[in-house]
Amino acid sequence: MEALGFGTYCSSIVGLYSSWHQTLLTCLQAISSEKKGPAFIEAYADGLLDSRRHEKVNSEGPSDFITKFLTTQREDPAKMTDKDIRVLIIVNIAAGSDTTSITLSAIIYYLCNNPMAKAKLREELDLAREAGTISDPITFREAQALPYLQAVIKEGLRIHPATGFIMPENCTKRVSK
Repeated sequence: MEALGFGTYCSSIVGLYSSWHQTLLTCLQAISSEKKGPAFIEAYADGLLDSRRHEKVNSEGPSDFITKFLTTQREDPAKMTDKDIRVLIIVNIAAGSDTTSITLSAIIYYLCNNPMAKAKLREELDLAREAGTISDPITFREAQALPYLQAVIKEGLRIHPATGFIMPENCTKRVSK
């Protein structure tokens, strides 16, 4: 989180002085003996790419972004270079953390302000836990099977999207409140 925060600070400077991007990045990295902000995230992305490159791909079950990128690269190396994968990993880390935190904060806010919806969601989760259909932590597949949770997530994304515009109500499949 510290690296993402510092990365946002660096991005705001680079956004103002884009022609100085490389110079500013080099200076910011030079003033610290440890990797910070963008440099830390780049090193993390390099480590992920290196460690995942030699993993055996499991074709069963869902795959993550890195697996998909590496599969694309194996099929057509010219289509997806290491640099492409590295940039995509960095973008997913930076963009995904921000949009996820904004979305979760909004959903929690709206649930706190709508006790009936919160109670209905709690009931669905409690029943699923009692039935043994969800684990701790809940998996993506398990969450997909909970219709009210999915409705809460989609409605949260609709009324408070992490993007610059709201989604029309008819874009999300709604479950009655």
